Amino acid sequence: MSYIVFARKWRPRDFKELIGQEHIVATLTNAIKLNRVAHAYLFAGPRGVGKTSTARILAKALNCQEGPTATPCNKCVSCNEISSGISMDVMEIDGATNRGIEEIRTLRENIKFMPTAGKFKVYIIDEVHQITPEGFNALLKTLEEPPEHAKFIFATTQPHKVLSTIVSRCQRFDFRRISIKEIASKLSLIAVQEGLTIENEALYNIAHAADGSIRDAESIMDQLVSFADVGKDSKKIITGADVTAMLGVIESDILFNTMELVAKKDAPALVRLIDDLVNRGKDLVLYLASLSEHIRDLMLAKLGKDCEQIIDVPKDIAQRMVRQGQDFLSEELLYMFYVISAAHEAMKRSDMPRIPCEMALIKLASFKGPAQLPEILAKLKELEESLRKDAESPSKEYGDSNINKPDLESPRQLDLTGRAGPQARTDEPRAEKAPDAGTGGNGLNYGLDIARVCDIWPQAIREIKEKKISVGSFLSEAKAVSCSGSTVVIGFPKQLVFHKEAVEKDSNKKLIEKVLSDMLKRDTQVSFTLSDELQAQGASKARISSEPEDSSDRQDKDRAQAGSIDDPIVKSAANIFGGRVVKTSNNNIGRQT
Repeated sequence: MSYIVFARKWRPRDFKELIGQEHIVATLTNAIKLNRVAHAYLFAGPRGVGKTSTARILAKALNCQEGPTATPCNKCVSCNEISSGISMDVMEIDGATNRGIEEIRTLRENIKFMPTAGKFKVYIIDEVHQITPEGFNALLKTLEEPPEHAKFIFATTQPHKVLSTIVSRCQRFDFRRISIKEIASKLSLIAVQEGLTIENEALYNIAHAADGSIRDAESIMDQLVSFADVGKDSKKIITGADVTAMLGVIESDILFNTMELVAKKDAPALVRLIDDLVNRGKDLVLYLASLSEHIRDLMLAKLGKDCEQIIDVPKDIAQRMVRQGQDFLSEELLYMFYVISAAHEAMKRSDMPRIPCEMALIKLASFKGPAQLPEILAKLKELEESLRKDAESPSKEYGDSNINKPDLESPRQLDLTGRAGPQARTDEPRAEKAPDAGTGGNGLNYGLDIARVCDIWPQAIREIKEKKISVGSFLSEAKAVSCSGSTVVIGFPKQLVFHKEAVEKDSNKKLIEKVLSDMLKRDTQVSFTLSDELQAQGASKARISSEPEDSSDRQDKDRAQAGSIDDPIVKSAANIFGGRVVKTSNNNIGRQT
């Protein structure tokens, strides 16, 4: 008898031998017991997970001499013929080669004939998604109302390509990928039956390479026996190194060594490791993919025993991961995962994949790690102490022992963050202000300081004008009169009701609050009020202009007039309206179009 490969030799013969599809086995066996077998089934799922095998087992269960039964005997003529693929009542059709309307018409003509030996005629159509739309349409009526002796079983790896009219006439079963542990367990049973001695690590390496397909795993194991030159009577052990050598996968020792070098911040050793992998012909894209999965496993190992069970590796490897995971913080592992993932994507698009791989590992080795909370608190305390000393000894900052504190005439102002504030000038000296209610004993202001607000008020108006000139012009008539907590109270002269109402609009108010918040380095709100004590600038200027002018006043006014003509805002307004400037005054611009 010719040699039979493992994938065919160890194909499941009944529902008990199916692995990883317990939900489907339970449904089909109950349907057979209750005589509720449907006329059409759609088996969907990845390759090599048991779709066609399940279809054959169902056909045997229906046509067994003892059936229909959920446990076919596998001894009768019908069961043996179905297992061998030579039964006249079970027709396996390849959807890729029998996809046209003519083949479907032939099927429709033959379906009316009764089975030869069994109780049912079963049509198993593999890769059914490849049938043409015309072929599907020709099958619709027959599929909806087939003869009582006919059963259809469709198998596909791409169920989304099957017409919805076909799917709606079938009972759909979704086959899942088989876990690494389940595949390794099945391979261990096959090894015992075949008289092979194979390491547990090798079984897991095969299962991992199979990517959820039991058929692929059996094919890899079959090839491995030939690669390792292991006969049935041989005492040789198949090792994990044999699997990695045959498949070119990355050994777990390389991944553990990589993370050890990252923990030691040994960038040169990491570069030498990459060079060694290249010289050995390893795929660096596969290496980074394996390293990403290794980092993921380390993270799961740090999350506790509940997550350790999700790691599909042998027990000794899992324990080693738990120990190595203690060398890293969770934040570090997350950072490493994102760096490796980005490099992995870059390597796919690069003609020189080695460079992104090396740069990623050097970046990991250079990572300082997240700052610890005690360090952050210590730095904050140090900064607070430094600010307190600056507040107690302002003479050190300005170099004049006769000056107790910086005034508004000083060329440089400092806020609490140590940044240089805006230069502000005023003709009146600023009065000493008592400590605010929100000021702590350490000298830090927790509430707003009206003196500080007054300092930055001119610059704030200029910035607001740059963003919205009308709002800035209205605020030119106002002053910051007081502070309450995080709220600045802005006062207008009593006669400027329109100005107050304009800036109280929601959009204008938010603009003012944003500019003040950015300048004061904290969230700031504003409120507006009318004050009898404030006087409109326009009114005061009107009174001054009514008084006699001497020659010096006239010269100053002419220079101011010339300056206003050159003002960028005046020029911008002239450009917008297509005019030219004839005369300017405080609040009026004459123009001729």
